Amino acid sequence: MNDATCERCTKTGYNLKLAIEELRKKYGTKGIDIVFKETKLTKDQMPESNQILLNEQLLENFIPSAKSGENCCNSCSDLIENVQNCNCRTVNIGSDVHEEVPVDLIMKAVENVISLN
Repeated sequence: MNDATCERCTKTGYNLKLAIEELRKKYGTKGIDIVFKETKLTKDQMPESNQILLNEQLLENFIPSAKSGENCCNSCSDLIENVQNCNCRTVNIGSDVHEEVPVDLIMKAVENVISLN
């Protein structure tokens, strides 16, 4: 496996950067520091793909009724050359399955974390 990132994780990463930018604008003057750390995964860590951790807990823990799931990710399957397909994480809320974590969901989860502190 090379240093490439699958399409789903690339889109989540882009959405995360947009959300962080908005959150820093909104909360930066209020003394709240938003720190971002990206972790590149190995082939053996594929079950952790597309995770967003907030204070070391999964984003799903901060969204009522959200849970993690998985489905086939052709992009990852291509990257790891797995002809049997590779399942990657999703964030599910009711019948909505998010393969890429959207900006609004990231913002909501972070704002829920902030309101808990």
